[in-house]
Amino acid sequence: MQKILILLGLILFAGFDMAYACDTNQIDVLGDGTQCETAKFTITTTELEPDTEFKFYMSASGTFYVDWGDGTIDTITRTNTTETLYDHTYTTAGVKTIRFGGLATRYNENKAYPAIRIFSGEIDRHANGSRSSGTEIYVGKISGSVGAIFPTLGNSDYLQPSFYMAFHGLKNVTGEIPADLFSGVYGNTVPMMFFSVFYGSAFTGNIPSNLFSGVTTAHAWTFGYAFSNCSKLTGYIPSSLFAGLIANGSPYASYMMYSIFNNTNLATTCPTGTMPHHTGYEQYWGNKVSCQNIVPITCDVGKYFSATDALCHDCLNDNYCPGGTYTYDGTNMGLTACPAGTFAPAGMWEAAQCGRILHVGDGFVYLRATKKTAPSLHLDLDHDGIADYFGNMTTLDVPMSRDTPRKLKVRMNGTVYSIYDDSVELNQYQN
Repeated sequence: MQKILILLGLILFAGFDMAYACDTNQIDVLGDGTQCETAKFTITTTELEPDTEFKFYMSASGTFYVDWGDGTIDTITRTNTTETLYDHTYTTAGVKTIRFGGLATRYNENKAYPAIRIFSGEIDRHANGSRSSGTEIYVGKISGSVGAIFPTLGNSDYLQPSFYMAFHGLKNVTGEIPADLFSGVYGNTVPMMFFSVFYGSAFTGNIPSNLFSGVTTAHAWTFGYAFSNCSKLTGYIPSSLFAGLIANGSPYASYMMYSIFNNTNLATTCPTGTMPHHTGYEQYWGNKVSCQNIVPITCDVGKYFSATDALCHDCLNDNYCPGGTYTYDGTNMGLTACPAGTFAPAGMWEAAQCGRILHVGDGFVYLRATKKTAPSLHLDLDHDGIADYFGNMTTLDVPMSRDTPRKLKVRMNGTVYSIYDDSVELNQYQN
C-alpha cells in the first residue's frame, strides 16, 4: 500500500509545471520567468499617443535587454560597436516604463559615438549643433544607472564608455538627475566623454554630489557644455562633483570644462551655512560657485583664511598673520593690519615685524619694531638715544629682502654682517 501511494505521488507531481516569476526589478527576458535580468536603467515616458515611435542609439558591443513596457522584450546581442538605431512603436496610448539591462564588453573608439544616446536627433559631432527628431520630448523621467550597463572596462579607448550628448535636449523630463547615473564610470577619461551630456535638458533640483567624482583625469572637452542651458537646475556646484580630479592637473583644462555651466541659474554666491569650495577650475564656470558645509580651517603662521575661496593664503604686505583655526563667517580671518605708518613684507606672523622701510639705493630692507638678533642694526628716528626700529644681522651672505637681490653689509669689530629682514629665510643660505 505504501509503495502504491508513493508511486501515485510521483505521478501527481509530474503532472504539474513549476511556477517561475521574476522580481519587480528584473526583466523577464523569455516571458516565462526562467531568465530574469536585472533592470539597471529606466526611462518613464510622457503620455504617449497611439503609434508613437520611441528610439535610441547604441554604440557598444555586448548583450542587452530592453523591456519596452507594453509586453515587448528585446534581447540585443552586439558583436560590433557601430552606432545603431533601435526603435519601438507603441500601439496604445499612455505612460510607458522602458527598462534596460545587460552589460557592455567594448565601445566605439570614436568618442563622438556614445555607448547609448537617448537624444535621437541629427547632431554635428564636432560642435554643439543638433537637429531634434522629436523622440527626446517623450522622456518624462530617468532613473537608475547607465554606468552599470556601460561601465569603465579598462584604460584603452575601446574600454572606456562615452556619453556624448546622451541625454541632450530632454525638454519634458522632470525630477533630478539620478545620483547613480554614472556609477561604474571611473578613472581616466577620453575626450568628449560627457560633452553636452545634459545640454538643454529640463532636469530640476540640484546636481548630484558625486556625479563625476570617480573621474580622476580629464581630457579635451570631457565636460564641455555638460549642463549648458539646463535652466531649471538649482543650488550650487557640489564640492564633491569633481572630487577625483586634481585641480589643474589634467591636460586641456580650459577646454575640459568649456561652457560647462553656461546659461544655467546655479548660484553665484554660497548660501548661509556653507562656504566656498576651491577646486582650481572656477575660472571656467562663468561665476558659478562650488560650496561646502562650514568646517573649521587651520592656517599656518604667516597665512590668513580668505573669505573669497575659503583657503589659507600668504599674509599680505603690511599685515601680520599669527595663524590659527578659523570658522568661515564671510570675512578674511587672521589678517591684522600693521599700525599706521609701519610696514611689513608679505608672509609675516607677529606685530613685532611691523616697522619702517630702510631704502638703500634701489634696494630696501624692512626694519622690525623689536630687536630679534644680537647684534642688530638700531635706528633712532627721534634722536632720543633709544632705538625705535631694528634690522636683523647675520654673518651669512644674504640679500636685504626677499624682494631685492641687493645686499647691505656692515663691518663691526672686524666681522662683516649682512642686514636682512624677516622675509629672508636663512636656512637656504646655510651649508
